[in-house]
Amino acid sequence: MNKRNLFRGVLAAVAAVTLCTGQTASAKQPENLNKMLSGDFRITGTGACLSVGAPSTFDPDTLVPQIDPLGISPTVRSDSSWGVIRFNGDGTGRREYRTVSVIHPNKAGFNGSGSSAVAVVEFTYQVEADWSFSMQTTSFTGTVLRGIRKDQMFTVSSSPPSQLVGQISKDGEVISFTQLEPTVQTQTYPNDPNGTIFNRICHGSWTGIKKQAINGRDLND
Repeated sequence: MNKRNLFRGVLAAVAAVTLCTGQTASAKQPENLNKMLSGDFRITGTGACLSVGAPSTFDPDTLVPQIDPLGISPTVRSDSSWGVIRFNGDGTGRREYRTVSVIHPNKAGFNGSGSSAVAVVEFTYQVEADWSFSMQTTSFTGTVLRGIRKDQMFTVSSSPPSQLVGQISKDGEVISFTQLEPTVQTQTYPNDPNGTIFNRICHGSWTGIKKQAINGRDLND
C-alpha cells in the first residue's frame, strides 16, 4: 500500500469514528437536554374552559360546539390556580395544584356558580437546545373541594394528548408555559350517580419560580 492509499484509509477510519460518535451523541442529546429542567417550581396561572355535556361535542374542524338535544347547554368556566410542578430531569414530571373557578351564566337559564378543586397531573416533557420545552398529558385526576359537586372525584382525558409548550430562563430559575393547540378533553365524575360527562376545550398560561432551599429549609414557603 502506497502512502496516498494509506492516508485515504486513515481519513476513512476517522470519518467513520466521527460519524458513530456523532450519532451516539445525538441519540443521547434529548436525555441530556432534559436535565436542563429539573427540580420543583412554584406555579400560578389562569385559564378558561368551554364545556358541553355529552353526547354534545365539538366539530373536529371548526371546534364549534355540536349541541345534542339531550346534552347540557354550553358553559364557560374561568379559573386561577397555584401549586407545585416537579421536573425529574429525565423527561417525566408531576404537577399538583389547586384551582378556584367561576362558571359563568348561560342562555339556558343556568345562573352560574363558584367552585374549587385540587388535581394531580403526571406528564412527560422534552427540552430543546434553545431552552424551550414541551409537556404531554393523556389524563389526570382531581377532587372538587367546594361548589355544586363538592367531594366528587373527576378524571380528565385527552386523545390526542394535551400538549403544553414553554420557555426556561437562562439561569433555569423561571419557567412559563401555555397550550400549544386547542384540544378536546373529556371530563368524567366516577362517583356521580347521573354519570354526567363533559367535553371541553381549555386554555391557560402559567409561570413558575424555582424553589430554593438552604439547610433543608424551603425559602419559598
